[in-house]
Amino acid sequence: MAIITIKNLEDTLDSARATLLSSTSGDGIISRDDFQQLQEQTEDPLEKKFLGVFYDFLLQLDFKPRKRVTEAVIDRGISFIREEVIPQLELRLIFGIGANQKTAQVPEAGSAIGSELFTVTSNELLLSPDELKDQIADLANGDLFFEDYGSEEAKPIEAFFQTHPGKPLSPNSFIDAIGLEPGYENSEVSYFDAADQVLENFIKNHTEAGLSNRARALVELMKENLNDFKLVILGNPRSPSLRPNFPVYVVGRGYDGNLAGFSSIIVWNQETLPR
Repeated sequence: MAIITIKNLEDTLDSARATLLSSTSGDGIISRDDFQQLQEQTEDPLEKKFLGVFYDFLLQLDFKPRKRVTEAVIDRGISFIREEVIPQLELRLIFGIGANQKTAQVPEAGSAIGSELFTVTSNELLLSPDELKDQIADLANGDLFFEDYGSEEAKPIEAFFQTHPGKPLSPNSFIDAIGLEPGYENSEVSYFDAADQVLENFIKNHTEAGLSNRARALVELMKENLNDFKLVILGNPRSPSLRPNFPVYVVGRGYDGNLAGFSSIIVWNQETLPR
């Protein structure tokens, strides 16, 4: 669970303030042209969206037509958010579930900015899937293993990362992402299931080996930074030419849509296939 504190939210506001002020043309005013240029230079899509909502919020705050956004206007807007919006927000964030939660008491003028403030702050707190891969590899350390779904043998896990932006995770999208072509060996997804129980079993299966603390740390690291956990097994276990080794992936999606987790091998024969 990623926890957003008041300080995290206020740090985001301070960063947005500095970013807006850096875009002036030397006259102390952030004009629409100045802001448009700033947006074109901002690469992070979440930051770009937040700055847009923040700028619109500042323009509408006093209900004055043709208002100019200056340092004083920014500071008035931030004071409003700190005094009227942040105290009413739910400060504990479960990534992927509560990212947009807010109480009914948030003033209407602050609802949109409060929601976006949550989203962009959680982005700053979370590791990207690419960053997560290295930490998973360190925790796996060559001796954590996968022993679930009826596997006859415990096989070592390896850290996994895969780009997968812009669409929901599905069997077909997973196959496309890892670059397998239809008709090739192991290009068929035989199991695509929720992996929450698999992650709990992963911890339990390491207890006897004295590795449960490291396995738990790995699972908690994934849960703090990812959501939508899936178990993916490749290959057709019902094929007449049964191969005993089947690639397995336990993955979640990060805030950028990409995948991280771990991969391993499941060992099956006809007697040990899960029903």
